[in-house]
Amino acid sequence: MKKSVCAVFFVCLTCLLLCLTAHAAVLGDVDGSGDVTAADARLALRAAVALEPEILPGTDAFTAADADYSGDITSSDARSILRAAVLLEDLADRLPESEALSEEELEKKIKASMLYSFVEHQNTTQGSYGFVIGDNGTVVVPYKMIHKATAINFPYNDCHVESVLAADSESGLALLKVDGEFPYLSVNRTWFNIGDSVYALDSSFDLLRLIITDPPSDLAAEMPANMICAQVPTWKYEAMLSYRLVVDRFGRAIGLILYEEYTEGDNRFIFIMPLSRLPGPEEYDPRSAEEFFRDEWRITLISPVENVVMVQYGTGIIPLYAGNRNSEWIEIIKPEGVWIDISLDEDERENPILIIRASELYENVPIRIRVHGRYETPEIKLNLSIRQDGYVNMVGAEFLPDPGVIWETESIRVGIDHGKSFSLKYYKSATDLSDEELFYSYAYYLEEMGYIFKSEESKKTWGSCYYVFRHEEFGVTVIYSEWNDSLITVQCKIDD
Repeated sequence: MKKSVCAVFFVCLTCLLLCLTAHAAVLGDVDGSGDVTAADARLALRAAVALEPEILPGTDAFTAADADYSGDITSSDARSILRAAVLLEDLADRLPESEALSEEELEKKIKASMLYSFVEHQNTTQGSYGFVIGDNGTVVVPYKMIHKATAINFPYNDCHVESVLAADSESGLALLKVDGEFPYLSVNRTWFNIGDSVYALDSSFDLLRLIITDPPSDLAAEMPANMICAQVPTWKYEAMLSYRLVVDRFGRAIGLILYEEYTEGDNRFIFIMPLSRLPGPEEYDPRSAEEFFRDEWRITLISPVENVVMVQYGTGIIPLYAGNRNSEWIEIIKPEGVWIDISLDEDERENPILIIRASELYENVPIRIRVHGRYETPEIKLNLSIRQDGYVNMVGAEFLPDPGVIWETESIRVGIDHGKSFSLKYYKSATDLSDEELFYSYAYYLEEMGYIFKSEESKKTWGSCYYVFRHEEFGVTVIYSEWNDSLITVQCKIDD
């Protein structure tokens, strides 16, 4: 009986010691506490300068402190452990050099992970590659590939998109969940350094070795945050690499090439978005493909005002916001028999500007503005009144002068710049006033509003004269220009 009890005790003790040994040898956990902390980094640094004589080769502490598997403990190991302690590096990403793959093995592994798809957009269908990076059918693709898509089709038996797990326009990465079993790559999120070799397939599907490097000095400031810069061999100068997956020497995915090359002399560089920018599984927001397409095409239509009160002969300028709009048609609907000129300045698709002109008086005219989207048709309603005592314009300030109010003439808008500058074009044939009467009536109008005449300039080449007025309090400059016998322009500029 005693022998049986002793035997059981011995087995339990052996298992306990094995568990403790395995736990203590976890990479980075030098003190065997079960966590990687700054104290472990301190021990590794002391061991690197021979201040910890008990941390010898063959011990669990030494194995845990040798973060780069070099066989020695150095300050570099201590730095890696400290980065892991503050969650800037995952030591689980580190592997011994003996597990590095040959270039032939790397090429086969990348090719096996590639998943071809046909992505349909509004007017085109494009072929593109995703890369399987998880055993559960997780495929990483460029966000640009699926942005405002209408269908994603994989030409494999019974393979389709189960859901869109994540889509990030900022990083340019997206994750799809597809059904089916495919060879996949594991992911290295944190362990890659300047000077490391990394690999990608070029446009001919040949393996290309790249070297991680610092970006050129004149490009560093423009380089997107968290990007990895790599140098391309000059003999592959013409190879197209955009949207290719990059792997480390162990065949683990580290990122996608999202930006075209940059050349500096004979050097060529590409920029890789690391997969560390992807959310973890606990942060996924899975949507069906149909839900994702609808979200991608959803347009937000907003007006800063609902009730618009304009002065007779004034020019109303109302900035709208049509978020996520591309080429969708905007329709303006007004009651029949209402003589109000309403048009759109659409130089910027998401920020169209509503231009309103009316010479007759109206009260409470309903105006509807509608965007014809792919899945939805958002609409806003304005209530428009034209009065003798209304506002001069609707650009957010009543002090911006509109000469149409005093001349009672038709105008044609020339240009608008984010509400900071706009120009109105007036034809003299629409009024009986002489050139002098036009100018002095407008100059008097500006003077009453607090503007001061600053300068006059003639340009005989173009047959034009410029008269500059300034309102210092509001930071507004007005330039009155006589171009020829029939045309006058008035340009207002608001200080930033």
